[in-house]
Amino acid sequence: MSDKYNILIVDDNPQNLKVLGATLIEAGYDIHIAQSGEQALKAVEPLAPDLILLDIMMPGMDGYEVCRRLKADPLTEQIPVIFLTAKVEEDDVVQGLELGAVDYVTKPFNIAILLARVKTHVRLGTRQRMLFEQANIDSLSLLPNRRRFDSVLTIEWRKALHGKFPLALILLEIDFFKNLTDILGDCEGDDLIRWLAAMLDEAVLPSGHFLARYDAEKFAILLTDSGLQTALEFAETLHTSVFQAGYSHPSSPLADCVTVSLGVACMQPQPALQPSELIKAADQQLVLAKQHGRNRVYPQSAGQGGEP
Repeated sequence: MSDKYNILIVDDNPQNLKVLGATLIEAGYDIHIAQSGEQALKAVEPLAPDLILLDIMMPGMDGYEVCRRLKADPLTEQIPVIFLTAKVEEDDVVQGLELGAVDYVTKPFNIAILLARVKTHVRLGTRQRMLFEQANIDSLSLLPNRRRFDSVLTIEWRKALHGKFPLALILLEIDFFKNLTDILGDCEGDDLIRWLAAMLDEAVLPSGHFLARYDAEKFAILLTDSGLQTALEFAETLHTSVFQAGYSHPSSPLADCVTVSLGVACMQPQPALQPSELIKAADQQLVLAKQHGRNRVYPQSAGQGGEP
């Protein structure tokens, strides 16, 4: 194989791991191993495998629960899962497929069938990810787009509602972006968007927060299980970092460099509320930041929006 696909094998049986590992390595794949559902969930995000071979019957967390959690996480939902099972009852197969698995292989393994299904699904998975990225990634900034942001917000809102923890949102907008494009042209504006996206991504990535390009000159940062104070401190850090970077903005009336305005809101999701309420709250604070002179962070007052 010219391309090395990464496969995560999840099985508590050492003999199965040995057979599967040797077979897949010989076929040209890179393999990684987890011997429990818990290990698999910890490993999957940093590994970003192209395919997961997942045993159903394991002590502790079984394969069904692992698959359910993978498909509920925006970062792992696109990874194809093939179940490894000795269970061949129709209801068991249907349950696995309904949870989001793409296929299943029965034990004892028929090596030819196993390799054929692995080959099919790593290639289909690659194409699926390409289509997913075209639909969900902004081509200019290379960040998740508004469509992806809305999807992630909905998922995280449900998690927060179930877990009874708050969500916070930062909306960040470039000050006087139109002034720059009117004078220097759209190409300069595109360069600024790329620069700021890369800078924000570097700042946000280690925190685990979700960053997206929200619209033309606006970016969104979603903070899960975070209160207002945490979000405010993070917004202040971003605000300072952008200013200190000193990216030239000769047409800004505020400074000779790029500045940003940020609105910060936090909510405790409730059954009677919708995720759009959090966006509305953060946008209201962003409007206030601009009304009060721009180049500043404007947070919700404590207690607004059901923030605990």
